[in-house]
Amino acid sequence: QGFHWKNLLRHEFHAQYERELAKLSDGSSFSMEVQTPYNNDWIYLTVTLLSARLSAGDRVQWLGVDITARKELIDQLHFIKHGVEMSYVPTLWVSENAEIVYVNQAVCKLLGYSKEELTKLHVWDINPMIPRDIWEEKWAWFQQEKDVTFPGEYKTKTGELLDVEFRLSNLVHPDGRRYNVVFVSNYQPQTA
Repeated sequence: QGFHWKNLLRHEFHAQYERELAKLSDGSSFSMEVQTPYNNDWIYLTVTLLSARLSAGDRVQWLGVDITARKELIDQLHFIKHGVEMSYVPTLWVSENAEIVYVNQAVCKLLGYSKEELTKLHVWDINPMIPRDIWEEKWAWFQQEKDVTFPGEYKTKTGELLDVEFRLSNLVHPDGRRYNVVFVSNYQPQTA
């Protein structure tokens, strides 16, 4: 009490707040994400406004939950994802079922497929050295080795075979799903 709501929110949130406030009727509520000043900085809040008549001058109850850490983490994840996406190193994720679940732009450029096309394929569709019938055996080996580098081939959309080198690491999602993260480079045979 004693603060006007305009002092609690950044200026760019005022119009949205006023629109939502005008819609409130007794018993209704709304929530929005805003920035508000705190200790000479700005923090992110999820603000919920509840229609209430607490005193003659009050129309709403204001509840704010600090989501600054979550917003900063999401921003960091978006930044990291952008870095992987824009990397010159072809990078893909493969599921336990050999499904290609993620590719960056470099993989698309290397193989001549769109992201949408590649994420509908399986490993054996682009890697002739790992046919469907040996996938389970290969997956078990990948899981056992944890981090491996080996030569191989990729087949482009036009059918051209490329000599490549795979650097593969295991990734375990917090919910238990497992993936192979594959980094691809041009294969350079060892010279004696």
